[in-house]
Amino acid sequence: MASPRIQTEPRIQTERRRILERYHLTPRQKEALKWTAEGKTSWEVSVIMKCTEATVNYHLKTICNKLDAKNKTHAVYKAMLGQGAPHLDDAFEAVDLDEAFENVEQE
Repeated sequence: MASPRIQTEPRIQTERRRILERYHLTPRQKEALKWTAEGKTSWEVSVIMKCTEATVNYHLKTICNKLDAKNKTHAVYKAMLGQGAPHLDDAFEAVDLDEAFENVEQE
C-alpha cells in the first residue's frame, strides 16, 4: 500500500491564517520588511519609502517586537517561513524562496 502524499500546503495555509490573527503589520511596516528582505539597508529603504532612516528603524524595531524576532534579519526569516506574519505574502511576491534557500545551502 502506497503511503498517502503529505500535503503541507493546506497545513501551512492554516498555520498562516492562525498567525495572521495574532499579528498585524501596517502597510508601511510590510513595505519596510519587504525592502529589508530584498537586502536594502535602512538608509536605502528610507530613500525608497521617502522617510527618514530613523522612521525605517522604528518600523523595523516594531516589527521585531511583534514577531518576537531578535533583529531585522530574524524578522525577515520568520516572515518568509510563515512563522511570523504570513500576511506579508503580497510584500514578498518578489522574493524567490527556493533561490533564497539555495543560497543558504551553498554557504
